[in-house]
Amino acid sequence: MKQIIVSCIVLVALATATAGQTNYKVTATVAKDVAFDQLMTYSWTHGKPSLNKELDAWIVAAVDRELAAAGLIKTLTVLGDTLATYELASRTELGLGAPEDAAGQPPRWMGSINVSLLRPGNRRPMLQFRLGSPIVVETSQLHAEIDLVVMEMFAKYPGR
Repeated sequence: MKQIIVSCIVLVALATATAGQTNYKVTATVAKDVAFDQLMTYSWTHGKPSLNKELDAWIVAAVDRELAAAGLIKTLTVLGDTLATYELASRTELGLGAPEDAAGQPPRWMGSINVSLLRPGNRRPMLQFRLGSPIVVETSQLHAEIDLVVMEMFAKYPGR
């Protein structure tokens, strides 16, 4: 009996630790004629960012972190070896009784993020990351989920 209780506690702890850690199917499209190991710098260019400035800053920071981990340096004064951009399509599902809907559920955020690295001269894609399914998460967990999605995207960065 004691072993059953201990194993139940362990299962509950594992379920709690992995809650919200969804694995997203990420597709990476890589241009064949690019030597990613020779890219040293990147600059940001306009894409289709979030209209929410806080969310935009969070996504940019997450991509910046992953590009730095890949060995690229952000440049603001000159055009980089590649241009980083992202596209976001999202909505927030609100019920009648905000901040919780009629069923007592908090608002949920739904969206999809695509991240691209473009050639500086002609803006053709060198690398594109796309999500196979949308992110669906309570708004309180949005920042952590975006960090997770961007990490999963850059796990497919060539040479990593």
